[in-house]
Amino acid sequence: MQRQAIRKLKEDEDITVIPADKGGKVVVMNVTDYIKKIREKLDTKAYKQLEEDPSKYIHKKLEVLLSELVGKNEIDEDEMKMLL
Repeated sequence: MQRQAIRKLKEDEDITVIPADKGGKVVVMNVTDYIKKIREKLDTKAYKQLEEDPSKYIHKKLEVLLSELVGKNEIDEDEMKMLL
């Protein structure tokens, strides 16, 4: 019954049936709204291109912060390793 309903929905050119990001669910959207959302995600005004990858810098800051927490006995070494 559900598969038949989804198949019928897929036949309608005004809507799109896509898998949800989470939960294994199905999302039914108006095609116009779907295209608008995709364009918003791809809009270069919404994002800033980075000169370099900040991952190493952020990881180092996290390492320093976690080391301070270990020093204050707020977390132990195992917790620190797990968080890194």
